[in-house]
Order: sequence, then structure tokens, then C-alpha cells
Amino acid sequence: MTDPLEPRLAPSGPERALDRALDALARLVTLVSGCCLVLLIAIFGWLVFGRYVLNETPTWAEQLGLLLIVVITFLSAAVGVHEQRHLSVDFLRDALPRGARRTLMVVGDLVMAGFGLLMALHAWHLVVFKWSSSIPLLDLPEGLRSLPLTVCGLLLVLFAGSRALRRALGRYPWQDDHLLESLGAAPPEGAPLAPPTFEAPRAERRR
Repeated sequence: MTDPLEPRLAPSGPERALDRALDALARLVTLVSGCCLVLLIAIFGWLVFGRYVLNETPTWAEQLGLLLIVVITFLSAAVGVHEQRHLSVDFLRDALPRGARRTLMVVGDLVMAGFGLLMALHAWHLVVFKWSSSIPLLDLPEGLRSLPLTVCGLLLVLFAGSRALRRALGRYPWQDDHLLESLGAAPPEGAPLAPPTFEAPRAERRR
């Protein structure tokens, strides 16, 4: 393994193709989640209008809304992992020596990929088990509730697994730019921290 602070190598053709493919997949998933969100808002708007204006509540709206919430939540979570916008605690990683930081990032990616694989497998069992039953008021297979979990798990395996492989080989994806910059800007190990400096306002400096 090479040092994570070494100069970034120019991405090869397959790496650029992989980045474009993963980014396109993430944009597609984001588009699907956005469409589901717009549909969800329209459904609940119709629910309120039917209940308080028409005095006829559309009973199917709540069940369909719950199904859309599951789709939006899990698909958006997978995109968040791809773009590394998910909630994370990085103080431990930043406190480690430089050589151990990349190892910790690779381990984190592998754990995320393993979690996604387990989620996909167990969720698929739920899909198969519940497919014969129907969602109340919708007449749709109950297994559709668990299908977004399966898709999210597969996306986690793809996103986190490919990133772990590239990090292990010293080939960093574009999402690591901010991580590498923070590592490169860190002071040498054992160096004392410089006290913060404050610039006086212009009015005070004139005095």
C-alpha cells in the first residue's frame, strides 16, 4: 500500500469509465427518488383536499405514501453513501497516524459493503416471503415494501465495494478530494498546534 498523502495519480481509462458509470447510476437513483417525492407531495395534497374539502378521504393515499417513503429513504441513503454525505464520526480517523488513516477508510468501506450485502440478502427473503400477500387498499404485492431494501443493499455493495478496492490500491475516487486535502493540510506528527490568529477590524487598525 502506498501512502495516502502521495500525489494523486491520473485516473486511467477504466477508472474514468467506472466513475462515469457510478455517477450516472447515482443520478438515476436520485431522479427516481425525486420523482417519488413529488408524487408523495401530490398524494398527500390530494389526501388533505379529499378529507377536508370533498369530505371523502382517499383511503389508498396513506398506504401508497408509506410505500413511497420507503423508496425515497433507502434509495437516497445509497446515494448518500456514494457521495459520502452520510452522517459519520471522523475524529478517530483524523487522530490516527497517516499510514493508518487509509486502512481505516478501507475497513469502513468493507463494513458498509458487507452490511449492504446482508441487507440485500435478508430483504430479498422478505420480498419472496411476502409476495403472495397484498398491501391493504392497494392490491399490490406486500413484497414491494422490502424491495427498496434489496436495491439499497446492492447499491451499497457496488458503491462502497468499488471505493474500498480503489482506496486499497492507492487509486482514490473523486469523492476523496476533501479527505486528502484535510490530510495534507494536517501538521506533522508531534508538532505543536499553532495558536489562532485574529485580524483586527479596519477601524481599530486605523486608531
